[in-house]
Amino acid sequence: MKLEEILPQLQAWFLPEEHKERDLPGGGRWFFVPHQIITQRLNAVCPGEWSSQYSDPITTGDYTVIRCELTICGVTRTGIGDDKTFPEMNDRGKAKIIGTPPVRAFRNAFKDAAEQFGLCAYLDEQKGRQGKESFIRYMQGKGDGRAAKFALENGWSGEPTPIAEGPVGRERLMQETTHEMKRLGWTELQGRNYLKQQFAGKETRSKLTNNELSQFLAYLKSQVPAAIAKTA
Repeated sequence: MKLEEILPQLQAWFLPEEHKERDLPGGGRWFFVPHQIITQRLNAVCPGEWSSQYSDPITTGDYTVIRCELTICGVTRTGIGDDKTFPEMNDRGKAKIIGTPPVRAFRNAFKDAAEQFGLCAYLDEQKGRQGKESFIRYMQGKGDGRAAKFALENGWSGEPTPIAEGPVGRERLMQETTHEMKRLGWTELQGRNYLKQQFAGKETRSKLTNNELSQFLAYLKSQVPAAIAKTA
């Protein structure tokens, strides 16, 4: 098993219900995917082909810090996770966040290492307008309006531009997805595997609705070629 062959499956956007809400520094809300869900993805896509190692926790200033080395198919990426050593307390004198600082830092380090492989990288709130609109369209296409609501509340963007219906709109979607697949260097097998996983067993673009094609295009545009990802 080679990393470049399974990257599309690893980097596929998670289901709406797998996205949990989180508060952003400075206010606002966005999403994260719990480390348990990421672990399930790794076990499903590359069972026995991944492992992780962690440093001992250290305290730096007000934070507990842990380093995670995540290896997938022989390729290792490093993530850093931290959390406040002394979390805020509620009125009853208990921490507002569940779990100890080392455990939370451990989870954050794992998620950061996974992001180095492209897992959940689309949730980076620093991404530009196009990336956010692609994710909003994906969530809306699945019947989840939270991303659009949060983006408006955060002052990031308005509603994404809808995809035209009819033959012209579909032809454009087919052309653009073909272009993006070539840009990424995807093989036919990689494309089929992604579609089958993401769209209830549909293995070809011809079986997708316009809305599903739009979601597929949004995903492709958010990815970087495997050759670039390997050297990042």
